[in-house]
Amino acid sequence: MNRVLVFKKIAKYFAKLGLGRSKTMVNIYEETFSRINSGIREEYVEIDGQKVFLDKEDSLLLSTRKDNYDKFEINHLKQIIKEGDIIIDLGANIGYYTLIFAKLVGDLGHVYAFEPDPSNFELLSKNVRENKHSNVTVIQKAVSNKNSKIKLYVSKRNLASHRIFDSDEKRNSIEVDVITLDEYFKNFEKPIKFIKIDVEGAEGAVLLGTSKILEKSENLTIMMEYFPKWIKNFGDEPKEILKSLLQKDFKLYNLNQKKID
Repeated sequence: MNRVLVFKKIAKYFAKLGLGRSKTMVNIYEETFSRINSGIREEYVEIDGQKVFLDKEDSLLLSTRKDNYDKFEINHLKQIIKEGDIIIDLGANIGYYTLIFAKLVGDLGHVYAFEPDPSNFELLSKNVRENKHSNVTVIQKAVSNKNSKIKLYVSKRNLASHRIFDSDEKRNSIEVDVITLDEYFKNFEKPIKFIKIDVEGAEGAVLLGTSKILEKSENLTIMMEYFPKWIKNFGDEPKEILKSLLQKDFKLYNLNQKKID
């Protein structure tokens, strides 16, 4: 059975306060944790027996949250991912999930981690190297529905919030390489068991460029961020993305509110 685990990552930060998802609120969130972390200079934290080297802003708040970061999601993934699995991590950032995946799949499995931002990619590579994970391949590319180059709009305050659409926040942009998963894995014979998609609104484009993999995969699980506002800003219709997955016989689960619907 193929399945999609949908989570609303940004929404969780504001749920307990009853705040909305406007651009203003997202900016307030980014500015707040930037100020909180301005005095934090930990080089790395240890989580689940692994060293995670941090970016200069500690964008994931790992120095304070540690094992509590995405705890519900991680505990659920530990029930799904098996030793020997092949995993794709899209939007790997500094490698928090990548390291967890690598530990779960073991030497018989493999993780392919995609991260286009140079600074994040450098830390991703360091985290993989320092934890001696020979079962991880890191790829400095964005993933979309075409093979080309594209502008990546970078956030100075939150290095986990870069996007490939212009959100009118006066962000600087850099040019990055883009590839489709169908192209990257065109000669790949092993079954892919798990794909994590955290690409700040570009989920629809990623899935379009993964159509061949989706068609031939069995027992594939996708964990995908679902934030309708950003999906619309990218130019896609959020509900159409979910509908397209249902048409491919995926079963949808909601990971929001710390339960599976």
